[in-house]
Amino acid sequence: MKRLLHRIWRLLPRDLRRGALFRVTGMIAPRRTPGAGRDFSHVVVAGVVGARSGLGQAARGLAQRLDAFGAQVSLFDLSRAFLSDPDAPPPPSAGRNAPPGERGAMIIVVNGPFLPLALRHIGRERIKGRYLVAHWSWELEELPEDWRYGFDRTHEIWVSSEFMARPIRARASCPVHVVPPTPADDVLTAPQAPSSDNAAFTALVMFDMGSSLARKNPLAAIAAFRAAFGDDPTARLIVKMNNGSAYPEGAAAVRAALEGASNVTLVTLPLDRAAVIAMIAGCDVLLSTHRSEGFGLPLFEAMLLERAVVATGWSANVEFMDSGNSILLPYALVPAVDPQDTYTLTGARWADADVDAAAAALRRLRDDPAFRRSLGAAARRDALAFIARQDEALRDLMKSR
Repeated sequence: MKRLLHRIWRLLPRDLRRGALFRVTGMIAPRRTPGAGRDFSHVVVAGVVGARSGLGQAARGLAQRLDAFGAQVSLFDLSRAFLSDPDAPPPPSAGRNAPPGERGAMIIVVNGPFLPLALRHIGRERIKGRYLVAHWSWELEELPEDWRYGFDRTHEIWVSSEFMARPIRARASCPVHVVPPTPADDVLTAPQAPSSDNAAFTALVMFDMGSSLARKNPLAAIAAFRAAFGDDPTARLIVKMNNGSAYPEGAAAVRAALEGASNVTLVTLPLDRAAVIAMIAGCDVLLSTHRSEGFGLPLFEAMLLERAVVATGWSANVEFMDSGNSILLPYALVPAVDPQDTYTLTGARWADADVDAAAAALRRLRDDPAFRRSLGAAARRDALAFIARQDEALRDLMKSR
């Protein structure tokens, strides 16, 4: 029945659906407790913690990180409430249930418009008396108007990057802090290899269709690889496409771009976490011609795995990437136009990466293995230093009053 209702709901116009949902949940959702104490000794992390999505990974990684810092952590899984089947294990060190009546902090890893809906599912008794922190992710310099539904429901807002903090701070009346996502332990502890021993130079492109094909822009990455190598069998491209059914027209466009390419492999089957890490570790370069990122966790994970990374030199990823640890592509800023309607906002812009520069970067990395290895080593070094700085900042944030 839930799936049937979901399909009927999806047939309604998007703006009508969203407007109705946000207005109704805004009226019936419980509100924050005025004057709740800021206490991070006991923390509930609420979100789609059982889903294999970016938001699910963010919630699990945050719970793991807080537990490592000495907080008593519980989880509240919103996967089913948000029509996402739970299929990923929780962090092994975090408790499963968030009992009502406790005090402390609750961090809700759900974006602004959906915060009232999350609060409604969590329930008034579990929220009462808690210090509420919303953890948000967004990828543009402009903020959609419907995010207003989340601002008055939280005592504090955490965001993934300074790039994202700017539009949030312009609207928020509560404190806004930058708390970047931390990769899970499976990346931090993965065996390191300075370069792959592939028979062919291997580039990897990864994207989720639900995150907007236009924003992730893999078609430019495919074009860059084809311009660099054509059908050269000594170079190959792996394209990992998740959730293609979210935008069938986009999936068809990706397949059309790959048609006839003998040295390109399209992977669409779901992979478990270990297989994803192995895929990144097994490539020579991770290529991203994204138009905008709110953080860029796959790029950061590739750096930790000592891979060379080529990415658009704009948006939040430049907060941990520079010319010394990666290849940043030049770009032109253009109006944000998204056929999937997630990122089309009046006045918003994003970056079109230079395809010729991406092709030149791939050829250089193929032809100069020593440079490729040195770039990977610098990437891992700088990513670990970034984590150390962010861990120190988060510890201080948890102690502040």
